Amino acid sequence: MSLRQRLLVAVAAALFASLALGTWITAWQMAHMVRAELSASLKSGRRSVTAALQDMAKPPAHDALVRLVAGFDGNQHIMAALHLAGQPVVSSRPGLPSQPPPAWFAALAAPHLPPVDLPVPGGTIQLSAQPDSEIGERWIEAGRLIGLLALSAALAALFCFATAAWSLRPLRPLAEALSRLERGQQADPVAAGGPPEIVHLATAFNRMQEALSRAARENHRLAAQLENLAEEERTELARDLHDDIGPLMFALTAWATAARLQEEAGDKNAARASLQSLESAAAALQSAMRDLLRRLRDSAPATTDLPAAVADLLEFWRGIQPKTCFSATIAAGTEGLSEPVRAALFRVAQEGVSNAIRHSTPSNVQIAVTMDAHAVTITVQNDGAAHETVGAGLGLIGLEERLRALGGTLDIDRADGWRITGRTPIRQPQAAPVGAPFLS
Repeated sequence: MSLRQRLLVAVAAALFASLALGTWITAWQMAHMVRAELSASLKSGRRSVTAALQDMAKPPAHDALVRLVAGFDGNQHIMAALHLAGQPVVSSRPGLPSQPPPAWFAALAAPHLPPVDLPVPGGTIQLSAQPDSEIGERWIEAGRLIGLLALSAALAALFCFATAAWSLRPLRPLAEALSRLERGQQADPVAAGGPPEIVHLATAFNRMQEALSRAARENHRLAAQLENLAEEERTELARDLHDDIGPLMFALTAWATAARLQEEAGDKNAARASLQSLESAAAALQSAMRDLLRRLRDSAPATTDLPAAVADLLEFWRGIQPKTCFSATIAAGTEGLSEPVRAALFRVAQEGVSNAIRHSTPSNVQIAVTMDAHAVTITVQNDGAAHETVGAGLGLIGLEERLRALGGTLDIDRADGWRITGRTPIRQPQAAPVGAPFLS
């Protein structure tokens, strides 16, 4: 059963029990009144018969006794009977009740009064109580009281029904809102009305709904953020593969080609040296792959010693391009730069030198790092003639993204050879989001 049905059943049971108890109490009170009335009538009848017998001649005549008994005809409370020699001779005709009571009320209200025997010559005059008329009169009174009790119970039941319906009505929209939440739908706020308990319940539901809405919005935001982070990780991985593995792959190709040409020319010593360099490049490639995997697993940033890293970079390319002059000038104080800034500067140097060797034939490649109070600038310049069809590849796109994330810029100038200039603030209050790729 619903809560309202349970409340109504409980109220109906309580009212029925109250009505039954009130009816029994009324019947008990009426029975007490009937007994008192009949007892008084028996006493009065006894005094009347005793007085009449004293006024009669001694011994009283039979006709006088019959007339005495007949004097109780129509009496609604007492019936008189003359008994001579143990046999009934004559009895009065009692009055009939105006409204016979129901049997159950008569059984509850009927008193058990013993008859009164008055001795007369040769027998007795017996007076016995006749409760029917008195019970009938009391039933009229009791019926009014019981009817009033029943009417009160009905009105109370109606009032309780209306109160329960009115009080529990605000629970319906609350139940509908909960059903919508169960189906995964958005629920509107519930109007806080009705009794204080339901108002408190509706208010708590609205707070819960608002918390769920905030949590849903936060989940959507976090999901979008995770997607952006995943995209940034893929972009970062692409940049690292290009920056770390690309030059080594180029070196492998260059030394393999050189070894083949030297072997065809009969210069075995040079071919052997190229093969050794090829073996060293393969080892460096393996080391770079291990470093990349370690970074992917540990997510720990590596510390970049910019002067040493640039020196190793130029030494690497001198082995591949011995006819090219490589030089670097790095301002003091780069060790105080943050790790992301040092890493970005090294990537600019790495990409600039790699592009110079792969896309032109320079005789000089110069790297310069300068600093002022607010920014640090790196320039990679070579005197080679770049092909006109060469555009901004993945390497330059990755450089522009790195520098933009630090709040910096990347410029490319092909007027006199190749010149790549990267500039970034020394301090970055907050990393900017990765935006559109650089395009020139």
